[in-house]
Amino acid sequence: MVHILLTILKITGIVLLALLVLLLLLLASILFAPVRYSGRIRKQEKGFEKMEIRGRVSWLLRAVSLSGVYENGQFCGSLRIFGISVRTFGQAERKAASGVDGGRTPEVKDSERSEAAGRMSPEEKSSRQSEGTDRTPPEEEGEKASEGADRIPEAKDSKVSEAAERFSDISSDQPSAGTGELPWEKAVRFLEGIAKGTGAFFRFLFRLIGKIFGIPRRAAKAAERLRKKLRKLKVSCTQWKRFLTSERFREGMKLLLEETGRILREIRPRKIKGDLVFGFDDPALTGQVLGAVSLFPAAFAGEFRVTPVFEQEILRMNLDLAGRIYGITLVRVFWRLFRDRNIRFIYRKLAAAK
Repeated sequence: MVHILLTILKITGIVLLALLVLLLLLLASILFAPVRYSGRIRKQEKGFEKMEIRGRVSWLLRAVSLSGVYENGQFCGSLRIFGISVRTFGQAERKAASGVDGGRTPEVKDSERSEAAGRMSPEEKSSRQSEGTDRTPPEEEGEKASEGADRIPEAKDSKVSEAAERFSDISSDQPSAGTGELPWEKAVRFLEGIAKGTGAFFRFLFRLIGKIFGIPRRAAKAAERLRKKLRKLKVSCTQWKRFLTSERFREGMKLLLEETGRILREIRPRKIKGDLVFGFDDPALTGQVLGAVSLFPAAFAGEFRVTPVFEQEILRMNLDLAGRIYGITLVRVFWRLFRDRNIRFIYRKLAAAK
């Protein structure tokens, strides 16, 4: 019994150790296996419609890769895991969707209809046949319709004569409205109309006077609301000014800029080769752009050439670049930012402002 228990514990320990080793390998691959990227830009003709841009981001010897292509104003891309396409984007996605949805042909629909007819039970078939036999032929239907049309005028004449007799009986029994009303009743109705009109006029007048005399009160309330809003805005501006000029904010932003620069230095392209030919109608503008490009040392490396043209407007580009970044670098940067008290102070302040 003890031997079986020890064997079970041994197997459990081996499984847990194997899972721990796999977890450590995965963590080490995430931290120390670089994420590599490469790109290519081609532009030879005038206009950006003919520009060709290709890019790829891969990890762990392209076990996971994301690639994309922009060409002739269209974009397409794909996500691959161990060489198997998992997801497509852009034009490729639309083509795949159209291939799946548009694969059905009319022949398939006809076959479905024939199968449905084949599944129909014998009772349904017999009922449909009986319905077809019970229908009246068109000639008999036409004779019945003509007989009905001959009988319609006679029925209409009889109904009209009956309605006229009833109306004559009713009109002879009831007196007219003009002969049954007395003169004093007309005077009373007239005075009631005058009273209603006068009451409506005075109600409108009093309502208008109330609105006119209520304008100062509404203006005073609006002024009070505006004063409260301005006071609140003043307090908010004072608080934000105190926050932006505080020592903790300056130190936190300084650290944030330093770490951002470290990430940019790590992610910058390691290999750049190709050539760039550019020019504008204004030679001064060409010189300004050349001065801006000269701020990047990689632009004047041995494998990359920049050629300015001061006589005409032109833009040709043939560029290949590649670079990488390690996961441990990002973890180190985020850990430094998380540990800093000034960064946490800035984050809490911005979160409370939202």
